[in-house]
Amino acid sequence: MSEHKSKRRTSSGGGGGLITITWIILLILKLTVRPNLKWYWVFSSVWISAGLAILFLLCVGTILLAAVFGIASSSSQMIVGIKSWFKKQAKEDKVIDVETQEDSSGDS
Repeated sequence: MSEHKSKRRTSSGGGGGLITITWIILLILKLTVRPNLKWYWVFSSVWISAGLAILFLLCVGTILLAAVFGIASSSSQMIVGIKSWFKKQAKEDKVIDVETQEDSSGDS
């Protein structure tokens, strides 16, 4: 018997996103049904998504600049609170792991 290896085809194409589909729908409406539709509404899905992307990048950039220039020092209340929260979560995870190990060892 010969072994048959099947080859799978994978696609890396993203296809049409929501922004593209919305733009195409508005463009078709402008060109056919609603000729009085303003062009800025046709492109509204593009500029709204671009504006949201720019706003997101500004927020991330501000946070990164704050980290780089040390606006939030290691002794600030915010950093201390975050570190204590992570320590608390780590302790809870260890307790859960120990309980799980005890349960599994008791079952056998």
